[in-house]
Amino acid sequence: MKRFLLLLVVAIAALPALHATPIAFASCTLGDTTQEETATGFASCSLFGEGPNLLVFFRSSIDESIFANALSVSAEIGGVVNNNNLGGLFGRSRGSATDNLTLVTPGPRRSGIIHFSHGGFGISSIDGIDLVGQEAGSASFELGAPFEFSFQVDWACFDHVCPGAASGVSFELFEADGVTPVLISTVPEPASCGLVLFGLGLCGWFRVRHGGSGTQSDARYVPGAEQIETEG
Repeated sequence: MKRFLLLLVVAIAALPALHATPIAFASCTLGDTTQEETATGFASCSLFGEGPNLLVFFRSSIDESIFANALSVSAEIGGVVNNNNLGGLFGRSRGSATDNLTLVTPGPRRSGIIHFSHGGFGISSIDGIDLVGQEAGSASFELGAPFEFSFQVDWACFDHVCPGAASGVSFELFEADGVTPVLISTVPEPASCGLVLFGLGLCGWFRVRHGGSGTQSDARYVPGAEQIETEG
């Protein structure tokens, strides 16, 4: 029973991670030395010289939020390349922030409306709608069908302090009346969904395989029970 509960807890714990998460990437190079980091939400790198001076640095952060009928993604990236202390070595720092999702809305296929806004650097699209160069707008949108959302911002530093780049995108979905909100949810990745189904199936198999063990373990031998039964 304890093993069954443990397997069930593991399967349930995997449910929040069923969709791709926003990825941050940071890379620092100084001469022949390169340091890189790729992580969920935040990544950074730094390379120092022999002294206390910071030579190369970069940080990348990205945040994703889905609430009711709205989705928003914001990212900040930037770095430092201190050429005054490189000692003739080539220095560079760069990074990126990306988010790719498959989303869906409930109900049958029908026409709806999307309101969107895009600011700063970066490239983003929603179901084929290119948001580059569009600060805000509205468009007709097909509801009830899966659609793709993508966001990416890249930045590189070659000299001194880079001002960095801040970028963000958000959108809301409504019915054709432009007033009734439409819920947005993520579509699980096939690999992640298969993993959870495998875990649940394993839980079921384990339960069936050892289902009788509890009844058997509750049986107790009572001295003289055979004699009492015979006399009856």
